[in-house]
Amino acid sequence: MHIAIIGGSGRMGLWYARALRGAGHLVTITGRNRQKLDHAARSAGVQATPDNEAAIRAADAVIVSAHIEVTPSLIELAARVAPPGALVADLASVKTVLAPAYEAVKREDLELASLHPLHGPRMPSLAGVTVLTVPYRLGARYDELRRFFVAEGANVLVTDPTQHDRDMALLQGLTHFVAITAGRTLADFPRPGFETPAHALLRTAIARIVLQDPALYAAIQLENPHNGPARRAFVDAR
Repeated sequence: MHIAIIGGSGRMGLWYARALRGAGHLVTITGRNRQKLDHAARSAGVQATPDNEAAIRAADAVIVSAHIEVTPSLIELAARVAPPGALVADLASVKTVLAPAYEAVKREDLELASLHPLHGPRMPSLAGVTVLTVPYRLGARYDELRRFFVAEGANVLVTDPTQHDRDMALLQGLTHFVAITAGRTLADFPRPGFETPAHALLRTAIARIVLQDPALYAAIQLENPHNGPARRAFVDAR
């Protein structure tokens, strides 16, 4: 397939540009910063254009990999200009806020699937990774993308927007909140010259979170409507 990754100069989009190119697909990435975009394209060996619409019009599959606040508008753009038979998808970590954009698509000649691979850009491969799919309208293009995930060793599961966000409130929202608050607490105290194995694991967990894109992880906390109850339950458990 010819796959357009909208926002592909970002870390996650670039990860998939490399992986999909390695699997034999033709990949075009887009991005707002032309210097960053060109550097990313050269590093991944893929095509690049700053023109989202041009990339979408030429693609068999469109994958939006952008911050959550702009993802709905990019889904709407893709649904408007993608060629017949194309797949429109995303990689966002929150799904209920995207459901209206997908449900508003009137074109019956498009495939629609909201994806959430449960890994970050530091992951060396998809082996053992869970990939969640919110299906809206599936077909041959989605099947080909699914075969890519399965061939790479991923476990593809189907969910719905509400269940996805409920699950992610525990797996992401609460996990990130605990790591961030623990890291903030430790920063207020002098570090001992030794540590226990359990504390070393805690520091590793904190580091995995705080080294990620702060805008993305802020959006995960703020955009998932089920995160608030999970955080309150954690605080009440003290």
